[in-house]
Amino acid sequence: MEIYTDGACIPNPGKGGWGFVVVSHDDVFAERSGGVLDTTNNRMEFQAVIEALEWLEPDERVVIYSDSQLVVKVLNGEWNGKKNVDLVEAGRDLMFSKKAELEWIRGHAGNKWNEYADSLAEGVAVGL
Repeated sequence: MEIYTDGACIPNPGKGGWGFVVVSHDDVFAERSGGVLDTTNNRMEFQAVIEALEWLEPDERVVIYSDSQLVVKVLNGEWNGKKNVDLVEAGRDLMFSKKAELEWIRGHAGNKWNEYADSLAEGVAVGL
């Protein structure tokens, strides 16, 4: 199982959305999305990963993909999280408690599941 996450903000800062899609055997297993009226793109990227981690069962092994190098490097402990500390702490706590790997994927590079997550996030942001 794999999870693809994305966040969007229109404009940035402004109305934002997050989304994730759970993929099993190259098919949609589950999807979730949500939004906030006043936020930033980076906060929505973090929120998408947090929501995906919260969705997971405690012992479920999964790879989570994000097209945000910031989120991946901060939550994997490679970079310090000086901004959005509330989300950084929540994300790190969840990463520690779950059996998930977080990997970077290039955004807008033709991966259909990354594009799917992007459309979920943008759809919410536009609809707010």
